[in-house]
Amino acid sequence: MEILHPPTREMLFWNRALGRWISPRPDQENFFTRMLGVILVTPSALFANLSVSYQAYLFLLFHRSRLVRAAHALLMPLIMSAVFAGLCTIDVAGVNAGLIALGLLLAWYVVQALANRIFLVALCMVPITCGEYFLGRLWQTQAYTRPEALSPLLWALVLSGIATLTHIAEPDLPPRVTRTAQWVPFWQFLLGTRQQRLAFPVAAFRFVLIGLQIVWGTLDELLAAPRLLPISILMYLWKLGFYREQCAKLTGLVQTATKRGNPALDYIGTGGGAFLWQALEAGPPILQGESAFPGEA
Repeated sequence: MEILHPPTREMLFWNRALGRWISPRPDQENFFTRMLGVILVTPSALFANLSVSYQAYLFLLFHRSRLVRAAHALLMPLIMSAVFAGLCTIDVAGVNAGLIALGLLLAWYVVQALANRIFLVALCMVPITCGEYFLGRLWQTQAYTRPEALSPLLWALVLSGIATLTHIAEPDLPPRVTRTAQWVPFWQFLLGTRQQRLAFPVAAFRFVLIGLQIVWGTLDELLAAPRLLPISILMYLWKLGFYREQCAKLTGLVQTATKRGNPALDYIGTGGGAFLWQALEAGPPILQGESAFPGEA
């Protein structure tokens, strides 16, 4: 295992503060921490929200197919609109919770953009997030006046489930999903290789495991939508020619990790399901020049 890009201070902080839960050592592991890793796949990503290099690395790693990237670009705003619709029905001291969530999200996106000097992302996310909120308000007024309409929060789960299913187009299943530390091709995991087919009980168990992962993946997509949407916007800005140095650096790191085999989940590098502390203790990071995101130093 190797670290191709130094972890940010934020990543190191959360791994110290919540290490027992998101990167446990052998004496800290238990059934709950193992299940947390299987269900969330990359639990550290939920907290390191200002570490754009790490978030962009994971986005590129988990969305290699154009179909998957396009589907997420469409579905994530709809998921957030459904969430806003549900929140708008909740009153907090005379203010609807959707409006409070809107303010918090806009503050998050602006701070993230300022810290990493990706100002265009903030300029894009302000109208997009406001549009999600107003679509949610419209959705809420329509849904709750029609008894046959489904709850917006239920729609948020349905849309998140669809986003999860698009990952079937990806070539490999990530570590922890397969209860191993390796990336495994989807059909190979389910059926085995041509030389060695799986016994029926093993194959049946793995089909059940994938079914459960669809359920857990739905939760993951719901939690990831507000976090990954600005990263998706950053990717499209890259395609338009903005932030070329950042684009070249991050895509190069992903390609390097992929070519060397078993890209890491908890840091930028190789090692598959290895935790950050394991990679740090294995050796110093291989520095690849300065970070493309100055706020992460």
